[in-house]
Amino acid sequence: AIYESIIGVNEVISGYSGGFTSNPTYDIVNTQTTGHAETIEVVYNPKLITFSQLVDVYFGTQNIEQINGQGPDNGTQYRSIIFYQNENQKNIISKKINEITQSLKVNVAAESYPFLKFWKAEKYHQDFVGSENYWMHSYGWSKDFVERVQSPYNGGVLLTNKSKHKILFKEY
Repeated sequence: AIYESIIGVNEVISGYSGGFTSNPTYDIVNTQTTGHAETIEVVYNPKLITFSQLVDVYFGTQNIEQINGQGPDNGTQYRSIIFYQNENQKNIISKKINEITQSLKVNVAAESYPFLKFWKAEKYHQDFVGSENYWMHSYGWSKDFVERVQSPYNGGVLLTNKSKHKILFKEY
């Protein structure tokens, strides 16, 4: 929902990436035996929003220190991970992680790997944030987390929710 509300983002698709199992499903990924993380593919227009700005939103919408999870969702399938498609994207991600580490004095849990393959999730998993299933899923925010989300680091984007998803950005 956060990415879908950003000018320049054309489409957000839920899926899985980062693992070694072909044709993963939600049930199989949740066994933590596939190597995959729940992922979203963000298709965007680089004339309207930059990769760097999208990475700012990514880091501004999650607990950047939580390892193998986001909020109450725990496990390797919920780990924080960004996939890059070229050396420039890799450098942007590394720079952002270094900036956050230095400015906030925290260890950033996000992993960064070259993109290999994205598997689209099942239909019921698409647009999950807008569904009634999402609203039944509670998220606890610490005061520290809220202060970080509202910090100038997030690029001035007003964030009303945090994303449990990992990300792949794709230009169109």
